[in-house]
Amino acid sequence: MTLRQPDDWHVHFRDDEMLCDTVPATARHFGRALVMPNLNPPLTTLDSLLAYRERILKAAVNFP
Repeated sequence: MTLRQPDDWHVHFRDDEMLCDTVPATARHFGRALVMPNLNPPLTTLDSLLAYRERILKAAVNFP
């Protein structure tokens, strides 16, 4: 069996510069990722979750 592009079922992208480094690295090696936001302050509202999602998508702009 060959796994051509595995999934990462537990990834912490963090935020800011770390987010900009980890999102592209994850996208290069994995087909999908289940993001576990471990931020301070924690994401506790829908608006904060949606804003974090947008930051992730912006960091992944060069990936499908």
